[in-house]
Amino acid sequence: MPKSALVIGIDQYESPRAPNLSGCIDDANRIAQRLHWHGNHSLNFETETLSNPTRLTMQKKIKQLFSKDLETVVLYFSGHGTIDETANRGFLISADGEEGAWGVGLSDILMWANEAYPRISNSVIILDCCYSGDMGAGAYDNVSNDGDLAHVRTGVTIMTASKRNEEAFIVDGRSVFTKILLQGLDGEAADVVGSITSASLYAHVDRSLLNSQQRPVYKANVQRFSTIRTVHSALSEADLRALPALFPDDDQYYELDPSCEPLTVADRADRYEATLSIAFKKDNQARYRLLQRFNREGLVVPVGAEHMWEAAVDSKGCRLTQRGMHYLYLAKIGRFGQPITDISDMQAAP
Repeated sequence: MPKSALVIGIDQYESPRAPNLSGCIDDANRIAQRLHWHGNHSLNFETETLSNPTRLTMQKKIKQLFSKDLETVVLYFSGHGTIDETANRGFLISADGEEGAWGVGLSDILMWANEAYPRISNSVIILDCCYSGDMGAGAYDNVSNDGDLAHVRTGVTIMTASKRNEEAFIVDGRSVFTKILLQGLDGEAADVVGSITSASLYAHVDRSLLNSQQRPVYKANVQRFSTIRTVHSALSEADLRALPALFPDDDQYYELDPSCEPLTVADRADRYEATLSIAFKKDNQARYRLLQRFNREGLVVPVGAEHMWEAAVDSKGCRLTQRGMHYLYLAKIGRFGQPITDISDMQAAP
């Protein structure tokens, strides 16, 4: 299904209460590029970028974003944010923002996002500005279908650079939050198959910021996290579907032997004379190469040897790590497609 992103960056401000910034437009362009393309250069989000928009333009475009019928939308903003103490409301400051008409209210944005479900399955709001943690902090109370107060309703995810009472951290005129966010979108926040979600992005940002710096805020009310971007991975979903064939049980020990490696007779005789009678088998090599990839991604570890190659030529084996057990469970329940349970169904190496 189609996805759409609106990316806003503001460097130039008319009000003396909002000094000019540097890097916000460039950050917005970088975010837009990551959202527009997956890591393999296939199309991801249909993306619109606004540079130094006015209050009316910002309001119109943001409202339009949440009025669509789409699987996922993303709103990203980089610029000034403020709290109007009189109204006790947070605002994204537009290029022409001034006291009494700062820009677009955070409570308005949340209202539009809340009302978008189920037309939009996933609405992701990412704000890189001071005091952005006010989003969903209680200024706007929306009543859910069951009568309960729900500041963040179904399908909405919020990620902000700082808490309600904090300024966004800047180094050399550039946002630390967006710098880390870009690293996550480039692959640091990806799982073993290269999928990046809002939750994994936040986890990457959270662990990358020191406690003494700003603290990012994350709020979500979703039934299932949607993929924001995919990047290249050494493993595919087809690889993970084979886990039940290799490891029927969590504690299964997979035996290896020299038939996995096309060792020459000289190699065998030099160090492993007892293996001379063990012939190389292409099918065993295919499974062994997959196990090696699992090992590099932390799903499998050799037993009785430091490296997988030594485990093979020494006729030892390997087992799943805790992370591997988790992905085995996901494979068994069909998260990556129909699981392969018979080892004979695995393809041989080309």
